[in-house]
Amino acid sequence: MSPYYQPSNKMPLAGTLALLAGGVAAALVLALVYIYAVWYIPFIYINFILCLGFGLLLGAALAALARLGKLRNPAAVG
Repeated sequence: MSPYYQPSNKMPLAGTLALLAGGVAAALVLALVYIYAVWYIPFIYINFILCLGFGLLLGAALAALARLGKLRNPAAVG
């Protein structure tokens, strides 16, 4: 037995499907907000910050879904 954590590499089917469905839903909602904001905000610097925020929020949503779905495969979820 190792004194260090070793992931089990398990990916339950329900968790995987929740990650895929939730990821698509989060991406669609965030994309609509991003498109609306970019369309009406003419400042390039704010658009750059919005792009960073879009990526951070999508990453946070996917990380939360991976945690809730108990996905423990580092190659799949990072």
